[in-house]
Amino acid sequence: VRPEDEGRALTCWKQWYNMDPIYKTGNYRTLSTLWSHYLIGRPENELTGVGFLHGGYHLSHGQFMDGSGEYTVHRPEHWVFEGTNIKQGDTFGGMHTIVGYECDGCELKIVDGLPVPTHRDGTPDNFLILCTAPVRWHPDD
Repeated sequence: VRPEDEGRALTCWKQWYNMDPIYKTGNYRTLSTLWSHYLIGRPENELTGVGFLHGGYHLSHGQFMDGSGEYTVHRPEHWVFEGTNIKQGDTFGGMHTIVGYECDGCELKIVDGLPVPTHRDGTPDNFLILCTAPVRWHPDD
Protein backbone atom coordinates (compact mmCIF):
# COMPACT_ATOMS: atom_id res chain seq x y z
CA VAL A 1 0.00 0.00 0.00
CA ARG A 2 0.97 3.62 -0.40
CA PRO A 3 -0.25 6.51 1.77
CA GLU A 4 -1.85 9.35 -0.18
CA ASP A 5 -3.93 12.46 0.48
CA GLU A 6 -1.60 13.62 3.25
CA GLY A 7 -1.86 10.24 4.98
CA ARG A 8 -5.67 10.11 5.01
CA ALA A 9 -5.90 7.37 2.38
CA LEU A 10 -4.09 4.18 1.41
CA THR A 11 -3.74 3.08 -2.20
CA CYS A 12 -3.24 -0.53 -3.22
CA TRP A 13 -3.15 -1.72 -6.82
CA LYS A 14 -1.70 -5.15 -5.96
CA GLN A 15 -1.92 -7.38 -9.08
CA TRP A 16 -3.10 -4.42 -11.19
CA TYR A 17 0.20 -2.60 -10.61
CA ASN A 18 0.36 -1.48 -14.25
CA MET A 19 -2.75 0.66 -13.62
CA ASP A 20 -1.02 2.50 -10.75
CA PRO A 21 -0.13 6.02 -11.99
CA ILE A 22 3.36 5.54 -10.50
CA TYR A 23 3.98 2.69 -12.97
CA LYS A 24 4.12 5.08 -15.92
CA THR A 25 6.80 7.20 -14.20
CA GLY A 26 9.32 4.36 -14.13
CA ASN A 27 10.17 5.18 -10.50
CA TYR A 28 8.95 1.99 -8.86
CA ARG A 29 10.10 2.76 -5.30
CA THR A 30 6.53 3.63 -4.26
CA LEU A 31 4.72 1.41 -6.78
CA SER A 32 1.75 -0.26 -5.09
CA THR A 33 2.05 -3.98 -5.76
CA LEU A 34 3.36 -7.08 -4.03
CA TRP A 35 6.64 -6.56 -2.18
CA SER A 36 7.93 -9.71 -3.87
CA HIS A 37 7.22 -8.37 -7.38
CA TYR A 38 10.41 -8.12 -9.45
CA LEU A 39 9.88 -4.37 -10.02
CA ILE A 40 9.91 -3.76 -6.26
CA GLY A 41 12.50 -6.36 -5.25
CA ARG A 42 11.84 -6.12 -1.51
CA PRO A 43 10.25 -9.46 -0.58
CA GLU A 44 8.65 -9.56 2.86
CA ASN A 45 10.90 -12.54 3.60
CA GLU A 46 13.73 -10.07 4.15
CA LEU A 47 11.79 -8.64 7.11
CA THR A 48 9.89 -11.62 8.54
CA GLY A 49 11.57 -14.69 7.03
CA VAL A 50 8.35 -15.69 5.28
CA GLY A 51 6.02 -14.27 2.66
CA PHE A 52 2.98 -15.14 0.62
CA LEU A 53 4.87 -15.94 -2.59
CA HIS A 54 5.80 -19.35 -1.11
CA GLY A 55 2.76 -19.68 1.13
CA GLY A 56 -0.84 -20.24 0.19
CA TYR A 57 -4.44 -20.64 1.24
CA HIS A 58 -6.43 -23.05 3.38
CA LEU A 59 -10.19 -22.75 3.98
CA SER A 60 -10.40 -19.65 1.82
CA HIS A 61 -13.83 -18.48 0.67
CA GLY A 62 -15.14 -22.02 0.13
CA GLN A 63 -11.96 -23.17 -1.63
CA PHE A 64 -9.06 -25.28 -0.38
CA MET A 65 -11.43 -27.02 2.04
CA ASP A 66 -9.57 -30.33 2.18
CA GLY A 67 -6.98 -31.06 4.82
CA SER A 68 -6.92 -30.05 8.44
CA GLY A 69 -4.86 -26.87 8.44
CA GLU A 70 -2.38 -28.39 10.86
CA TYR A 71 1.36 -27.99 11.27
CA THR A 72 3.81 -30.90 11.07
CA VAL A 73 6.80 -30.62 13.42
CA HIS A 74 10.28 -31.04 11.95
CA ARG A 75 12.57 -29.77 14.72
CA PRO A 76 11.11 -30.71 18.12
CA GLU A 77 14.43 -30.00 19.86
CA HIS A 78 13.97 -26.24 19.34
CA TRP A 79 13.37 -24.24 22.54
CA VAL A 80 9.91 -23.14 21.37
CA PHE A 81 8.69 -26.72 21.95
CA GLU A 82 10.31 -27.06 25.38
CA GLY A 83 8.02 -28.84 27.83
CA THR A 84 5.53 -29.93 25.17
CA ASN A 85 6.67 -33.56 24.69
CA ILE A 86 6.16 -33.00 20.97
CA LYS A 87 8.15 -35.26 18.64
CA GLN A 88 9.34 -35.04 15.05
CA GLY A 89 6.45 -35.74 12.70
CA ASP A 90 3.80 -34.84 15.29
CA THR A 91 1.05 -32.52 14.13
CA PHE A 92 -0.84 -29.82 15.97
CA GLY A 93 -3.54 -27.27 15.29
CA GLY A 94 -5.73 -29.43 13.07
CA MET A 95 -8.60 -29.69 15.53
CA HIS A 96 -8.87 -25.91 15.70
CA THR A 97 -7.61 -25.28 12.16
CA ILE A 98 -4.92 -22.81 13.20
CA VAL A 99 -3.92 -22.43 9.56
CA GLY A 100 -7.00 -20.74 8.23
CA TYR A 101 -7.39 -18.61 5.13
CA GLU A 102 -3.76 -17.65 4.48
CA CYS A 103 -0.34 -18.82 5.56
CA ASP A 104 3.05 -17.40 4.61
CA GLY A 105 6.12 -19.47 3.84
CA CYS A 106 9.57 -19.49 2.30
CA GLU A 107 11.10 -21.30 -0.63
CA LEU A 108 12.48 -24.54 0.77
CA LYS A 109 14.25 -27.73 -0.12
CA ILE A 110 14.63 -31.00 1.77
CA VAL A 111 18.11 -31.77 3.12
CA ASP A 112 18.65 -34.96 5.14
CA GLY A 113 14.89 -35.31 5.51
CA LEU A 114 14.37 -31.79 6.91
CA PRO A 115 13.03 -28.63 5.26
CA VAL A 116 15.60 -25.84 4.93
CA PRO A 117 15.26 -22.42 3.28
CA THR A 118 16.92 -21.91 -0.09
CA HIS A 119 17.46 -18.20 0.80
CA ARG A 120 16.79 -17.23 -2.83
CA ASP A 121 13.60 -15.44 -1.75
CA GLY A 122 15.27 -13.14 0.77
CA THR A 123 14.81 -15.42 3.77
CA PRO A 124 17.66 -14.65 6.23
CA ASP A 125 20.60 -17.06 6.51
CA ASN A 126 19.81 -17.81 10.16
CA PHE A 127 16.15 -18.73 9.50
CA LEU A 128 15.09 -22.18 10.75
CA ILE A 129 11.96 -24.03 9.61
CA LEU A 130 10.36 -25.64 12.65
CA CYS A 131 7.08 -26.81 11.09
CA THR A 132 5.30 -26.94 7.76
CA ALA A 133 1.64 -26.72 6.84
CA PRO A 134 -0.07 -27.82 3.62
CA VAL A 135 -1.35 -24.69 1.87
CA ARG A 136 -1.89 -24.00 -1.81
CA TRP A 137 -2.19 -21.15 -4.28
CA HIS A 138 -4.56 -22.96 -6.60
CA PRO A 139 -6.98 -25.90 -6.19
CA ASP A 140 -4.89 -27.96 -8.66
CA ASP A 141 -1.62 -27.51 -6.70
